[in-house]
Amino acid sequence: TLAPELDGAPAVIRELRRREIVVSMGHTAATYGEAMAAIEAGIACGTHLFNAMPPFHHREPGAAAALLTRDDVTVTLIADGVHVHPAAVAMAWRCKPPQTLALISDAIAALGMPPGTYPLGDTTLLWDGESPRLEDGTLAGSATPLPVAVRNLRAWTGCTIAEALMTVTAAPARLLGLPWGAPTVGAAAHLTVIDREMRVVATIVGGEPVFVQPRD
Repeated sequence: TLAPELDGAPAVIRELRRREIVVSMGHTAATYGEAMAAIEAGIACGTHLFNAMPPFHHREPGAAAALLTRDDVTVTLIADGVHVHPAAVAMAWRCKPPQTLALISDAIAALGMPPGTYPLGDTTLLWDGESPRLEDGTLAGSATPLPVAVRNLRAWTGCTIAEALMTVTAAPARLLGLPWGAPTVGAAAHLTVIDREMRVVATIVGGEPVFVQPRD
């Protein structure tokens, strides 16, 4: 991930693409024009859309608009209802073609932990069970697991189960050029078994179970 408005960024993007490295735009203050130029140079993805970039404005739509209006660019999105409002998630869903929106957790060490205080590098993280924050109140990553994000996407957009699951399977696999994400002949047997509530029941890697939820 890089900020395309930095000096020399287009040349860096082109060189990374020449080396077959997937380049993403994020943590950026780029204008719409700078973002579009970066996409032309080889940007393939937008890192956590709407976060760590200027908000959309009708006179200077910024990087968010560039990422939303280019069908050849994938966006990643934190669908926790804290980093991005449900209405903004729904807007992104309506703008992006299938397989070009990938949900991410952006999770830090607080995921799965009880509320409390945790170290984050050289800083202290406050986890209240809703959103991890620094001591000054700044958001510091998320603690929402992907199954919850998938449920949120369905609730906020009305998409189908298949469409929602695509955002955590086929979409990221397509972006990274991996032959996974769909149950096709010859694909690696990397599978996640879920129940009707989108809860993970089992995880299979290379045909071998690595996690099985104990039965009640």
